[in-house]
Amino acid sequence: GTKFKDTLVFTLPVDVVRGLGLNGFTITVDAINAVAESFETNNTVTKSLNIQSGEIIPIYPYDFMIVPNQGITLSASTAFPFEPSKNYVFELDTTDYFNSPIKQSTTINHPGGIVSWKPTLLQNMPDSMVYFWRVSKDSVDASGYNWRLRSFQHIPNKEGWEQDHFFQFENDNLQFVKHNRLNRSWEFVNDVKLLKGTTYGAAEYSELNKIATYIDADLLSKNGWLTTAALHVAVLDSLTLEPWSADDKNLGQANVNGFNNGSTRHQFIFRHNNASQMAAIETMIKDSVPSGNHILMWTWYFNTFPGYSPMPASLKTQLANMGATILPTVQDSLPFLFYTQKGNISSTIEVIGDSINHKNLQLQKTLVTNANFANIYSPIIGPSTRWDSLSWRVNPIEFPSSQDSSVLNVIGIDTLGNETVLIANLPTDSAEIRLTNSIDANQYPYLKLNAYLSDDSLFTAPQLDRWHVTYGDVPEAALDPSIYFTLMNDTVQEGQDITLEIAVKNISRYDMDSLLISFAVLDRNNQTHYLSYPRQKPLLADSVLIVQFTFSSYGFPGLNSLLVDVNPNNDQLEKYHFNNVAQIPFYVEEDGINPVLDVTFDGVHILDGDIVSPKAEIVIELTDENQYLLLNDTSDYSVYIKSPNGPEKRIFFYENNQERMQFIAASLPKNNSKIILQGDFPVDGKYQLRVQASDRTDNNSGDIDYTIGFEVINKSTITNIVNYPNPFTTSTRFVFTLTGSEIPEIFKIQIMTITGKVVREIHKDELGPIHIGRNISDFSWDGTDTYGDRLANGVYLYHVITKINSQDIEHRSTSSDGYFKKGFGKMYLFR
Repeated sequence: GTKFKDTLVFTLPVDVVRGLGLNGFTITVDAINAVAESFETNNTVTKSLNIQSGEIIPIYPYDFMIVPNQGITLSASTAFPFEPSKNYVFELDTTDYFNSPIKQSTTINHPGGIVSWKPTLLQNMPDSMVYFWRVSKDSVDASGYNWRLRSFQHIPNKEGWEQDHFFQFENDNLQFVKHNRLNRSWEFVNDVKLLKGTTYGAAEYSELNKIATYIDADLLSKNGWLTTAALHVAVLDSLTLEPWSADDKNLGQANVNGFNNGSTRHQFIFRHNNASQMAAIETMIKDSVPSGNHILMWTWYFNTFPGYSPMPASLKTQLANMGATILPTVQDSLPFLFYTQKGNISSTIEVIGDSINHKNLQLQKTLVTNANFANIYSPIIGPSTRWDSLSWRVNPIEFPSSQDSSVLNVIGIDTLGNETVLIANLPTDSAEIRLTNSIDANQYPYLKLNAYLSDDSLFTAPQLDRWHVTYGDVPEAALDPSIYFTLMNDTVQEGQDITLEIAVKNISRYDMDSLLISFAVLDRNNQTHYLSYPRQKPLLADSVLIVQFTFSSYGFPGLNSLLVDVNPNNDQLEKYHFNNVAQIPFYVEEDGINPVLDVTFDGVHILDGDIVSPKAEIVIELTDENQYLLLNDTSDYSVYIKSPNGPEKRIFFYENNQERMQFIAASLPKNNSKIILQGDFPVDGKYQLRVQASDRTDNNSGDIDYTIGFEVINKSTITNIVNYPNPFTTSTRFVFTLTGSEIPEIFKIQIMTITGKVVREIHKDELGPIHIGRNISDFSWDGTDTYGDRLANGVYLYHVITKINSQDIEHRSTSSDGYFKKGFGKMYLFR
C-alpha cells in the first residue's frame, strides 16, 4: 500500500516485429476499485511512446508461407526506415543448420528501407521443398550475428501457410509433448508445476492483495470479495492443471458468474456466516470434484474472526476423511491452508497459524502430471481474405497402432484477438477439407490449429507430420525511403510549411485498395496532433507510390517529430505493420518577436490629450516580421473606448448588425493588417482609446496595452496661428489648432510690412494637409516675397483669413493670444 507517494518501475520486453512504432501505454492505479477514494476518475493515464530499432526483419516470404511461383525475391525491412547504410547478410538453405552443400549467401550494403536478394537457388524449386532463410546485420563485434529466421515451402499454384519440415515445429506452443530435434520425433513429457498459496490471519487492507495463489509465476487468484470471513477453494484439473472458474460452475459459492474480476475468478468463496454456503463447500469437495483433481483451501479472515460462525463439524469430518489430521481439532479462528489431491490422502498438506494474527502463512506443492496426451498449437495463421482448404497428417511410431488417437481443432481468431473453436475433432484420415463455406475470413481473419494427440497404452506420442492451410493472401506495404525521400525545411520559422515526400512500396503479389495514410505531429510536450490527409490511390502489387504531404509548422514551436503511419489500424489487412511507420524530427524556431502596433487619427500620430475630429478616421495597424503567419484574424485585436464621464466599452467589428470597424487582412510581402474605425463622438470632452493586439503566436504588441487620450470639440474653431521659429533666419512654419469636423474652405495667410504692404500671400493649397486638431504646416516660408526676392531683415506682420461655408471661423482663445493685436501677429526675420 502507498501511504503517501511511491514510484513504480516496470521493465517490459519489446516485440521487435509488433512493438515497433507508436505504442500507447495505459496505466491504471487501483484497477479493480478495491479502495474507496474521493475521486475515481483520476486513476488512469495514457502515454505514447515511439519505439525504434536498428535491426532488420525478414518480411517476404513470411514465416511458413506456401509460395506458388518460381524465382522469388527474399525481402527484409529495416526496423528503422532511415537507418544509415549498413552491410546485411542473407543466407538460404534447406536446413536451419545452414550447413548443406547447396547453401547460398550474400552481403548487401543498403540504407534503411527494404533490402532484397534474388538467389539463384530459388529459380527452379522442386515441388513441396521447404527452404530456410535468415538475415542479420553484418557482424562487427564480439556479439556475433543477430539472425532472424524464416521458412517457406514451394507448392505450384498454391498459396497459404504450412509446417511440413520437422524443424519448423520447434517454436510451436506445446503442452505435455517434447520436440526432439535430434531424433526428429514427438515425445510425451510430464508437466511439473509449483502450486503456492499465501494467506494472512486478521488481515489488514494493505495485506489483502497478498492473500493469493500462484502456479509457478502465474497468478491464479488473489484478494477476495467483501471482508466477511470465508473459506476460499481452488480446484485444478488432474491432467491439464487448468483451474476451475467460478464463472462456469455454480456450486453454491458466493461469487457466481457476474460477481468476479480477474483476480477472483479462479477461486470459490464460501462465507462462514452463511450456513448454506458452508454446506455447499462440503458438497463441492465431497461430490463435485472428481478424483485426482487438486484442491487448495485457505482462510479469508479480515481484521477479526466472527466467532459466531464456526466451521461445521461435518466439514471438519470431511477434511479428516481427505487426510487432515490437525484441522478437525484446532480452534476456528486460526488461519490455515489445506491441500490434497482428491483420492490420495498421502498428498495432504496442512499449514496452520499459531494465532489469529499469524501473518504470511504459506503452502507450496510440486504438481506432476503423467502425460499420455498432448496438445500442439500452431502459430497464428493469417491474416487472410479467404480461407480455402486444410490438410494434415499424423503417423504413429508403432505399427500397427490401435491405441493412438489424434484429432484436429480449428480455432478462429477475430480482429480483437478473441478465439472460437470453429471446427472440432477432425480425424487424422480426413481428406483435404474445404474451408471456403465454413469459415468467414471477414469475421475470422486469423486461424490457429490445435492437434490433440494421445496414446493410452504405450505412452508414445503420435507423430504430427505436417499441416497446411491454403487461403487468399493479403498485400504488404512498407515505407522505403531508399527509393525516394525528401524533407524540405526540417528547420523552419514558425508558420512555414514543411513538405515531405516518401516512397511506399507494395512488395506482395496482391493489390491494395485506396491507401489510408496517417500523419501526426508529436510535439515537444509529447502530445500527438493528427493532421488531415486524404486517401491516396490504390497501391498495386509490386508497385511504388510517392506520397507527398505538406503541413504548416504553426503551433509546433521547438523540437517535434512527424509521425507517418501507412495503413493505420490495419485499415486493410497486412502481414506486418512495423515497416509502415516512421518518426521524422523537425525543429520550429519559435516566433518570439513582438509585432508593431501603429495608431493614427485622420492619418496623424497624435499626442496624448490632442484634439481630434468627432468623425476622425482611426486606423489601427499591426505589422509582424513573420512571413508565414499572416495577420488575418480579427481576434488579433481588442479595441476599447472610454467616453467622457462614462465607462470603458469594447468596440466590436459588428454592432446591431452593422459594421462598426472595417478589418483589412494582411497579405505578403508585408505582413500588415489594419482596422479602420470611423469616429462618431457627438459629446464634447476627453476620451480614451485602448488597444490590445497580438500576432498569431500570441506575442503581444507591447508589455502593456496601447492607451491614448484625445479630446473632441464639435464646434468649428481655430486658434491664432503662430509661426515657429520666431525670430527665424532661413524659414518658419505655421502652428495652429482646429476643432470641429470640417476643414476650412478658405485658408490664407497674408504677410505684410509694418506699413501694411502685402509682400506674400500663402494659400491653403500651399500649406499642405490640414486636419482637425494640432497642425504644423508642411509649408515653411523662407522670407521671400511674391516674386521670390529675399526680403530685408526686420519685423513683418501677418494676418490669417479662414472661412467655412463663406463664414469666418470662430476664434479659439489660447495663452498665445497676448502676442496678437486685432488678429495681427508679428514675425522677425534675421539673416
